[in-house]
Amino acid sequence: MGGDGAEEREVERELRFGWPETHEAAAEALASAELRAEASGRRFVGLDVEVRVPLLWPKAEEGEDLRHWLGRLPHGPGLHAIVLVQAGATALGLWEDDDVLAHKAEKFYVVRGKGRAQPTHLKTRGKSRYGSRLRLQNFQRQLAELNLRLAAWWEEFGPPETLFLSCPKRIYPELWRREPKPPFERGAARPMVRKIPLDVRVPTYEELLRVRRFLTRGRVRWFVPHEQEGG
Repeated sequence: MGGDGAEEREVERELRFGWPETHEAAAEALASAELRAEASGRRFVGLDVEVRVPLLWPKAEEGEDLRHWLGRLPHGPGLHAIVLVQAGATALGLWEDDDVLAHKAEKFYVVRGKGRAQPTHLKTRGKSRYGSRLRLQNFQRQLAELNLRLAAWWEEFGPPETLFLSCPKRIYPELWRREPKPPFERGAARPMVRKIPLDVRVPTYEELLRVRRFLTRGRVRWFVPHEQEGG
């Protein structure tokens, strides 16, 4: 992230923190330098120090001062959902801050022996075979059950502020071709749908927890001062 070359510099000290420690970690970083947000809204940089904030928090505006961003943070991440979707596997969870309200992980038979997902396979051959039809039905059921479960959660707990999503591009539009459709519109203000910037493994409950831990973590790095580099 960013183009200032900070990643290539020698790290003098590193501090990793969870979202509840954001203010304390940021204060320690601000003792060394003023920091402003990069275009990504996820990293603040200053002289010889950088802060990567947990992805659960709202993005900063490019150039926003770290103190200003801290001042407009809510008390916690609030209600947020994480949805992991691959052909044949779904894992999703709903949290209020750190309290898990609901979760579900399911697997479906939609992948052929050689690993090709049935929706892809149907574009080439196999449409008339029973196994192909079964896999397609299971794929359709997978997405329909996902939409049903999200709708039930939205009804019980209210729509979350943010939905963190990992879903192949070829599958994402299919969510709106199923009945019922997802309980939100593409591009809607709430929930804000954010792509998870992580290589996600086959969705399971354990993978769901791993992904959420990734979203909750931040990092401060102090670099060797410029005048000491190469010395």
